[in-house]
Amino acid sequence: MKLTAKILFTMLLLFIAGLVLSNIVLKNEYEKTDKNDLYWTYEKILEEPFSHLVITGGNVTNIVYEPGKSPSVRVYKDWDGYEQGKVKASVKNDTLFLTFMKNVGYYRISPYGFFLRNYYL
Repeated sequence: MKLTAKILFTMLLLFIAGLVLSNIVLKNEYEKTDKNDLYWTYEKILEEPFSHLVITGGNVTNIVYEPGKSPSVRVYKDWDGYEQGKVKASVKNDTLFLTFMKNVGYYRISPYGFFLRNYYL
């Protein structure tokens, strides 16, 4: 067997092994999710009970409010704005305060939550 044939065969085996391993990892992550939860693609950032809602910071995103059995505030998992401090959620005296940081750039409104892009001129 020539050297190029060995290299091609090795690359083919690595490609197939990569596909199988990524499939296993994705399947395990999918199995962990609760399929009964309608918002399983959203991450919980707060789970304290509240009766009143105060939103500060402008009209920059789609915010959905639904009454339910267990209170929670959630953000889309692919949005990194919560880790960067672009939104803060807190409960004080039975009131939920949602504060969005001002002047953070360009917002693209999406049905999945809001995605942030910074365009500074």
